[in-house]
Amino acid sequence: MQYAELSPPPDLALYVRRFWQVEDRAVDDAPRLERIVADGCMELVVHLGDRYARLDARGVAHDQARVLLAGQLEEPLLLRPGRTSAIAAIRFQPWGAAALLGIAPRELRGETPALEALLGAEAERLADALAYARDVEARFAILISWCRARLDASRRVPPVVVAAVQLAERSAGRVRVDELAARSACERRTLERAFDTWVGIAPKVLLRVQRMQRVLAALQTPQLTSLASLANHAGFADQAHFTREFRSLVGLAPSAYLRETHGLQDALLEG
Repeated sequence: MQYAELSPPPDLALYVRRFWQVEDRAVDDAPRLERIVADGCMELVVHLGDRYARLDARGVAHDQARVLLAGQLEEPLLLRPGRTSAIAAIRFQPWGAAALLGIAPRELRGETPALEALLGAEAERLADALAYARDVEARFAILISWCRARLDASRRVPPVVVAAVQLAERSAGRVRVDELAARSACERRTLERAFDTWVGIAPKVLLRVQRMQRVLAALQTPQLTSLASLANHAGFADQAHFTREFRSLVGLAPSAYLRETHGLQDALLEG
């Protein structure tokens, strides 16, 4: 797997967390699985090679759209890559898709709709431009230009949303919602309404997601001594609490996750 990423230029940093691209080719015909875990962000994904298929609750595969907007997750997204994969994507700030695209994140929670259904022919024009780009740098430049073209019509993000999200991330999810609201200078209910409008998931869910993201990053490090010590360090009440949260957000037990291969998921982790 070949993965590349680019931080946004200063004028887009309020809306975009990173631009990324991946190319991959299967070495055989064995079915593969990519497990994507909630990270608190929405993403615009353009398939330039074989499209991924999304597995539903029964394990039935459904081909994804050529260009899609991946909504906020509260449970894992199971994907089956094609034989030859090529993706160009935008990872938005948690509030970025609402501000830059004018969509309602709560309506897309857990969904991966075709971008064409949201933005019309503009989605296909973006995909066509990326398909004809000569290299990785050119595709990044196209994504940057596409985002910049939307700046004039972007919505102003409430400072309380930005402050609360940043605090949740800095704390690795180890604060309570009441503290998050107090330190963001607003009432809890006000914060919850703002998150519903701008982020698409509740503050409590974002805190859970941030804690699990740090756990997944720690699982990649050679310094990991045991799952019990990891659970304690991450602030879980006990091993049982850790395992329940892991199953809820990742979809299987920690030991089973460690036995899986996570090409794309590991590449996308921010640590």
